[in-house]
Amino acid sequence: MDPHALRARRAGRLIEGIVAGAVESELVQLHGSIVAALELFPVPDAVELVFDPALQMLTGSARQCASVAMGEHLPLYFGLPAADRITLSR
Repeated sequence: MDPHALRARRAGRLIEGIVAGAVESELVQLHGSIVAALELFPVPDAVELVFDPALQMLTGSARQCASVAMGEHLPLYFGLPAADRITLSR
């Protein structure tokens, strides 16, 4: 499979998870999709490919919920190597 197509497919699934989690108040799905995006992509790519598109699809309290959840996770990942991220999540 083409690496760009795989990347787009993964991003699309994560966007769906964030949107569904926020709309349906499924916080495990919401947070899980956010963490997965931050584990699969560098932070700037996660924001561009997953977080921004997801937020554009949301309105009102669902958008606020997703935005707050993203804000809770982003500081833990910004600039940290993968080995250090693992210890923070425990």
